[in-house]
Amino acid sequence: MDYLIYGLADYVANLRYEDLSERAIEVGKQAILDSYGNMVFGRYCSEK
Repeated sequence: MDYLIYGLADYVANLRYEDLSERAIEVGKQAILDSYGNMVFGRYCSEK
């Protein structure tokens, strides 16, 4: 039985940076920076 998750995992494993669109790269970079900003804010905000 072939599960959907195996197809998705295979797709992601074979995905290359060059295969991504410019928009996908930009959105990914923004998401990483946003996550990092939230971690830093959460670290220093929780000290109170």
